[in-house]
Amino acid sequence: MRLRYRCLWLLVGFSWGGFSCLSPHGIRMADTNPEAWTPSQAVTVSYENTDTVSVRDLYAVVRFCHNFDYDKLALTITTVTPDGYRWRDTLSMNVYGRLPQIGMYGELEQAYRRNVVLQQPGRYLFILAPAMPDTLTRGVAAVGIRLDAAGAGIDTDAADVSSDESTRSPHAADSSRLTP
Repeated sequence: MRLRYRCLWLLVGFSWGGFSCLSPHGIRMADTNPEAWTPSQAVTVSYENTDTVSVRDLYAVVRFCHNFDYDKLALTITTVTPDGYRWRDTLSMNVYGRLPQIGMYGELEQAYRRNVVLQQPGRYLFILAPAMPDTLTRGVAAVGIRLDAAGAGIDTDAADVSSDESTRSPHAADSSRLTP
């Protein structure tokens, strides 16, 4: 009898472990030049999507140095779907009082799209660039995107996000490729 219960619990444990590999979670980061990151040095992170039904939240992740000079970081995030559909979001992240000590790095993340479904299988590209008043942005060591199951992420500040319709390709007129 005990052997049967142990086998049952072992089977349940392996099942949970096996299904957790199919989870639509992930973080993708890319390094920037912390001394002088410019809009022309946009970084690209990619995500290979195989799950076309899970609802997710998308977060912008930024790794800061102590020498970031502003209270907020403005970013543009251009998303490109596997079929070439693209749009641009602008995000403003509050950094005030969150900078690390000298020699350390700090990390911030903020939701910029909630309850979305990546409906196409294939490679999604996320292109991140600074949208700051100065041409050189100092103090940003890396940026990226975190994908998490909807509602599972940590509670972050409300995002100040806007979409730029002008960056959409002319052959893509609807937003059904990424449903909010």
